[in-house]
Amino acid sequence: MRGRSSFSTPPGYNPGDPAGEAIATSPIYVIDGVVRDKVSFDALSPNEVADVSILKDAASAAIYGSRSSNGVILVRTKTGSTGKPSISFSSLTSVQTTGVLPQFLSLDESVKLHRAVNGAGSITNEELNYVKATNPQGLNFYNDAYRNPKNQQINLSASGGTDKIKYFLGTSYFNESGFFA
Repeated sequence: MRGRSSFSTPPGYNPGDPAGEAIATSPIYVIDGVVRDKVSFDALSPNEVADVSILKDAASAAIYGSRSSNGVILVRTKTGSTGKPSISFSSLTSVQTTGVLPQFLSLDESVKLHRAVNGAGSITNEELNYVKATNPQGLNFYNDAYRNPKNQQINLSASGGTDKIKYFLGTSYFNESGFFA
């Protein structure tokens, strides 16, 4: 019985290295006819993409050789067209929420568990009374740290051209906050 083929091992593959596993099982990314890496593919804004094709057959092997054994992703980006200049703007703002928040122990149950694990004197009655007065449910820190994240995406593009030159310029801005402050 034989394991991973040594004949199709790509450059930089190191058995046992998780990054090497990604190299060995990744498709080839071809953007506008140029072989690129996954980072370049991930950096593309969907608003800049005109067409995506996936090749996973003998034709891809004929064109890209043995390194295409995990497939080829062909991406064609937008280009300008002859005519008047065209400017496009889009903006998206969203808020995420969780479906179900975790259930926490009550303050009394939490103190009881803490004392069972760390000893009866680990939390004094004076400390317990202070916490009950200032944080009766024991969730103040959680409520201060947790928030519903907001996402914002802005896209701006301009295209146009003449019969001699065509252009497409695009830029994107994306900002996403996390669930915890």
